[in-house]
Amino acid sequence: MGRRSIKSEVTNQKIKRGTFTRLDEAKTPTEIAHKQQMAVILKIATFTPTQIAEALGERKSTIRAWFKEPKVQKQYENGIKAISTAAKQLLETLTIEAVKELGSSLTSADPRHRQWAVEQILDRGGIPKSRREESTGDSKKVVEHRVTDKEGNDLRDKLIGASPEVYDEASKGIQKIEDMLRGNA
Repeated sequence: MGRRSIKSEVTNQKIKRGTFTRLDEAKTPTEIAHKQQMAVILKIATFTPTQIAEALGERKSTIRAWFKEPKVQKQYENGIKAISTAAKQLLETLTIEAVKELGSSLTSADPRHRQWAVEQILDRGGIPKSRREESTGDSKKVVEHRVTDKEGNDLRDKLIGASPEVYDEASKGIQKIEDMLRGNA
């Protein structure tokens, strides 16, 4: 009789800790589905099977078995795809915001800041920088590239002081020229 009471005490302690489930405490399909969804979320968040088991009050073997089920695998794959899609959308939004911010730099009171913005925009638009260094053997030589108007004025300098409207029109013209050169016109 002493042996039986010790076993009952151990079983009761396991029940209290959540490491043992009695038949009368069996989970419903809804509860299991909810825990599986939580397991998927935790796995996406890079939790290990042991951590997931501890968080959900399940055995590690149960967690592993769940992730072998096609339904749970599909939930995991869909979750990863959703996060990837959301990340791409966020990057696209941030890129648009970065371009707007760069464009607003064209109206800065500081001429050096405006020049930097123009150079950045022209560089991203495919127009070469006005100066670059080329290394040939032991010596370096400076190669000047100037984009000028008919009178020989540097167009970069003109764009620095131009209004955003003028800059937008210049960008459209540059894009049209690039399209023509590529044969897309």
